Amino acid sequence: MTKSSTLIRKIAAWTLAASLLLSGFTACGQKKSPEDEDAAEKTELLTGVYRGTVYPLPEGYSIDSSAAATYDPETDTVSCFATGYFENEDGDYEANSALFRLGPDGVKEEIPLDLGTDAYVSASCTVGDDMVFLAQSWDDSGTPENSLVRWTEGGCETTDRLERFFSQGAENGWFTINSLAADGDGNLYLGADQEIAVLKPDMTLLSNVFTSSWINGMETGADGTVYICSWFDEGTGIAPVDPVSHSIGKPILLPNGSEFFFGPDFDVYVSTNTALVGMTFGENGSESETLVDYVNSNLNPNEVRILGVIDRDTVLIAEQTDPENWTSSPAVYRHAEDVDLSQVTVIELAYGNQDLGYSLPQRIVAFNKAHPDMRIVVKDYTEYAASDDWEAGIRQLASDMVTGVYRPDIVAGSPDRQDLSALKAKKLYRDLIPFMEKDDVLTPDNLFGCVKSALTDPSDGTLWCMTSDFMLQTLLSTGKILGKYADRSGWTIGEFLDFASSLPADVELGEGMSQDSAAAYLGGSYGAFIDEEAGTCSFDGEDFLRWLEFLKTLPKDYMELGTVSALEQTPWEERYELYRAGKVALQSKGLHDLGDFLQLEMPFGTEDYRLIGYPAKEGESGTWLRADLALVMTNWCEHPDEAWEVISSFCDGSLESYHNGLPVLKTEFDKQAEEYLTYEFAFYYDGSSSWGTIDPDHPMTEDDLDRPGILKHFTKDDAVRIRSFLDQPAKLIADTVDDEVNAIVYEEISALTAGVSSPADCAKKIQSRVSIWLAEHK
Repeated sequence: MTKSSTLIRKIAAWTLAASLLLSGFTACGQKKSPEDEDAAEKTELLTGVYRGTVYPLPEGYSIDSSAAATYDPETDTVSCFATGYFENEDGDYEANSALFRLGPDGVKEEIPLDLGTDAYVSASCTVGDDMVFLAQSWDDSGTPENSLVRWTEGGCETTDRLERFFSQGAENGWFTINSLAADGDGNLYLGADQEIAVLKPDMTLLSNVFTSSWINGMETGADGTVYICSWFDEGTGIAPVDPVSHSIGKPILLPNGSEFFFGPDFDVYVSTNTALVGMTFGENGSESETLVDYVNSNLNPNEVRILGVIDRDTVLIAEQTDPENWTSSPAVYRHAEDVDLSQVTVIELAYGNQDLGYSLPQRIVAFNKAHPDMRIVVKDYTEYAASDDWEAGIRQLASDMVTGVYRPDIVAGSPDRQDLSALKAKKLYRDLIPFMEKDDVLTPDNLFGCVKSALTDPSDGTLWCMTSDFMLQTLLSTGKILGKYADRSGWTIGEFLDFASSLPADVELGEGMSQDSAAAYLGGSYGAFIDEEAGTCSFDGEDFLRWLEFLKTLPKDYMELGTVSALEQTPWEERYELYRAGKVALQSKGLHDLGDFLQLEMPFGTEDYRLIGYPAKEGESGTWLRADLALVMTNWCEHPDEAWEVISSFCDGSLESYHNGLPVLKTEFDKQAEEYLTYEFAFYYDGSSSWGTIDPDHPMTEDDLDRPGILKHFTKDDAVRIRSFLDQPAKLIADTVDDEVNAIVYEEISALTAGVSSPADCAKKIQSRVSIWLAEHK
């Protein structure tokens, strides 16, 4: 047998050990509350620890995680398929593919593969000594083209126009094939949308099998049966495909997973958002065991790509080895001893917000790798969440902390959620200003004014939390339209209503303004009329009465708005014409990065734009700040200096590749601004945009725009203007009122807009009911 046949047989053998890689699911099971179990305890032992050894590919190559790979423990080698992109003599990049046999010290064997196509390989499988690749490319019109490339020692055979094997191919004109597998008889299974085309070894059609839902993945089990992964009537799971009866077999339900594998020791392996779990099925249901805890094993859960499960103690993973070029090599992770945390400083971090599942773990892993003398351990309260109550973990964490059941060192979340706001309300946090005054980077003077003002507790001037990045929400207009308010950085509700009443009849105040949506201009609640510190409210005042009268002049809902609003009746890409004609006075604007500021001249067609902000209380900012990832150091934290090291590393730019939003520090802003000077931006009136590094030999011009829009370059003047704006005060969007208070207000306003009560009666009832609520909860 030749070397190449031996290598391919090794790869083919992998399907008998760990072959079912199926993707596309998210599900959550709700955990019981602490009333049903023991109180939460601090972590003293790291379990589920696996340690990895990288089997490096040559420079420039990256493992294809969609292709088969295997580990041979007898020879300590990994066999895999990989692709690299290399520059040719003409300066173009070409794809080079090869089969590799790798040891811990590098390449043991390399077999170049000429697939005969420039297409992207999206999946592969083995059939005997051959490898079959699913190749995808796009024609000049952007339509996907799918082909099968069968590689043998003698060369490649290509089967194109795969859509002819699908009934839906002719109907839709184009579609994408997303799955490929081979059964024990050498038949090939192609999955697209809700249809499977089964091809005989001679590449003629054997069968078409239809599914009730989208096919999220497809691979071969140990007995040669092909399984699909999909959503069934009973839930998410896997099921065998029967090409003879043109049917799908009884599904095996697999909750809590996004990837699934067959392998020894368990009936199935499930990769969840936090761990690799082994599951066994029996007459009394299923049992599961956590094997690889990703964070405890210093693995970023968002980047884990499992290639196969060799056995319960050995897992093959694609590990990023060159972050700059996004290349990965295979790594063998083996079960290690539990880690006793008594010898390191432990900082326990808790969170209950499912939205943090992406950004938070990668920062924790990066910190733990860089600090061997410390360890962030995580208490994940999202396990309490359910599909119909995703905030259950947030509420449970807040309750456990307020009642003393659980006392973490740091809590991560969003300030507008109960887990963080409860700590603020009960003063269960440490003031961060003293730590900042001793820091070299995250100092009070280096912190933007909008961040400092928004995260400061106005009752005592303490900085109660810190965020790694943020976005701003404000109202955009022009100096000409705003008139006497043009040079103001904010306005009160009364002034806002004065402005609205002064507009000509044919000028709309703002986009999407109806009775149902108008409260969005007040932050989605009516906190402007409540003084929580004093426990009083002013719904019986003139401003609120005027607000109610203003509401009655608006269309009832979005449907009615569409019948009277010229803006709503105008296609999105043409609305700028109404703004520039002075037919719309205000536009709500979100600012997520520096590039967003370059678009501010677009709606009204002038650089004399003004950011006036939303109406607010006298002396308060109308610019709203939202922080998706904020950190609070609790006042029972036993290692405050070390906890501050965690917080500062998350926020000071040292983990800059993990940030998503505007920078909190002026020094980080300056770095970003310097980089933005090298970019050019194209903003289009249909809402799309593109940007890239300026080519000094061929810079873009207005003639390069293929549809209406503007071309912008970031300048030093832009940097000065943006920096000045970010240093102005802002208001935390979390500074809203309790949901129960909002419910009272909205209930009475609904009666008003339904014609059941008058503005005066509505205001009187709200004042009475909210006053009672405030007195009861003071």
